[in-house]
Amino acid sequence: MQSDKTNLAGKPGVFKRTPSREAATDQDAQNATLLVDLYDQVHCEFLKHLPEKPCRILQIGSGSGRDGAKMAELGHSVVVVEPSDELRRRAQKIHCNPNIRWFKDTLPKLKCVRQLGVRYDVIVLSSVWIQVAQTERRSVFRRVTSLLNPGGVIYLTIRHTTHDSKVDLDTEVGSLARDHGLIKTAQVETDDALGRDAVTWTQFILKSPGDGTGALPLLRGIILNERKSSTYKLGLLKVLQHIAQSASGMAEVEDEQKVVIPLGLFGLYWLRVYRPLLDENLPQLPGNKAAVFGVGFASKAYEKLAAVSPHDLRPGMRFSADVSGHLHTAIKDICRTLVKMPMTYITYSDGKERVFVPTADLSKRVTGSLVLDKPYLFSFGRVEISADLWQSMLQYGSWIEPAIVAEWKVLMKKYLSKQSREQEFSIEKMEVALSWKEPERGTQLSRQRAIELIESGSFRNCVWSGKTINTKNFDIDHCFPYAAWPCGDMWNLLPASRQVNQNQKRDKLPTAELLMKSEDLILNWWQKAYVDKSIESCSEFFTQASASLRIAMFDDVDLENVFSSLVFQQQNLRFNQQIPEWEF
Repeated sequence: MQSDKTNLAGKPGVFKRTPSREAATDQDAQNATLLVDLYDQVHCEFLKHLPEKPCRILQIGSGSGRDGAKMAELGHSVVVVEPSDELRRRAQKIHCNPNIRWFKDTLPKLKCVRQLGVRYDVIVLSSVWIQVAQTERRSVFRRVTSLLNPGGVIYLTIRHTTHDSKVDLDTEVGSLARDHGLIKTAQVETDDALGRDAVTWTQFILKSPGDGTGALPLLRGIILNERKSSTYKLGLLKVLQHIAQSASGMAEVEDEQKVVIPLGLFGLYWLRVYRPLLDENLPQLPGNKAAVFGVGFASKAYEKLAAVSPHDLRPGMRFSADVSGHLHTAIKDICRTLVKMPMTYITYSDGKERVFVPTADLSKRVTGSLVLDKPYLFSFGRVEISADLWQSMLQYGSWIEPAIVAEWKVLMKKYLSKQSREQEFSIEKMEVALSWKEPERGTQLSRQRAIELIESGSFRNCVWSGKTINTKNFDIDHCFPYAAWPCGDMWNLLPASRQVNQNQKRDKLPTAELLMKSEDLILNWWQKAYVDKSIESCSEFFTQASASLRIAMFDDVDLENVFSSLVFQQQNLRFNQQIPEWEF
């Protein structure tokens, strides 16, 4: 089903990006049948070494798709990258396993894969290494290893046509593995499966012995050990954690070592984190004795936002001219404080290198209404962090936040004691003020749209069972359970039978197979409930999806690609949080 498309500013259009260079793609398309037959030989050796427990696998170069399908049949979640449109379409048509996600991407940059923000237990490169220019192989190898989990494995298959090329390539792979801290655990030589005398194959198994990226010890040190004159260091980490959990689509992966995030997004989420705390008169530094007293970022513009709910401070929201100026100034004042204070003083162990590297531009003004979208939030500047820190927040954020909150409560109790106010507040009150809540009205809006569509006869189906629903027996279900991943975005709110939602699905994760079965109903709901509703509704839908899902890898942002990103997020939650799955 083809949807209307709207850009992030709410104007009709298509999201386009410059296409990547695709070496040999035209030749692949011309000889697709021959190539499928050629690639259909399965390199069985690496299949013997796959983990028994389901893991995440990246296959670079799909060929016929048979290897990826075999891995998916074993229960693994497989991301397959193939630059040739013809090969990829043929492979997708033959292999329809919901455990496989197909992407168009190219070596040497792998821009799409890197933008996904995922690391893999296994990376398979079948017959593609020889296609990489020799001058680019070192940078490609570094890029590939940066996508590998600690303890992960790379399976690299190389085709040889002469003895000299075999010696040179085998030596090269061994040297690259050593230089990047990998251990060569196996090297298997085989004859050509098609019986060609001049062709032989070498299969390498390279393992990462690492025990982690070092980001978790860094975070532990910042949270528990570093001196703190305020809660701002903790606040910055909490903001980053929530960006990773609810707005990861706003981040841009520049290379294998660096991720860039809009400075304005830090300011926006900072406002959302601190408003409830200051409203409750909870001190955030020793001299903060009442409300905003002594809090530098709480300017006059901040105080004029009293009528704005903190829950509305999220990507996709639109603000009218009477509020936009105050909000813009408040975010600008917060960004100035962030750059001057916590981003300056949070450093690595050498005490010199910054963990957060901001580049600010706080000169811009805003007139009229504004939309909290990616271009606007980047207009304040950018913040660079390491890819390792970002990956830790993506994978372990739900475990990191409790440590941040616990230390935050310790600091506030200390400040209250110095002010002789410790009897005024309970731990429970602190926890409520520190909690991150999605707006209830998001569900209410989706419920109202469902009622309108049911009454008009435009949409009357439970997205999971397909059975007819009416205005009295349906719920608005969080596709991904709110208890595990609190997200109230439009795309995550789906109409479902109350009996199915409350008695069967509950707080479980729909399987990838169930999502694929429900695709037409979900797309139809999105189209009618949000895209066709109004330009503003359509804009907000795509802005929210672009923030919380990883859609940046697609050339076009449309409903089909939002759905593909939703299925990919299912894999992230399945592996990172071990949420129990549910199949109707």
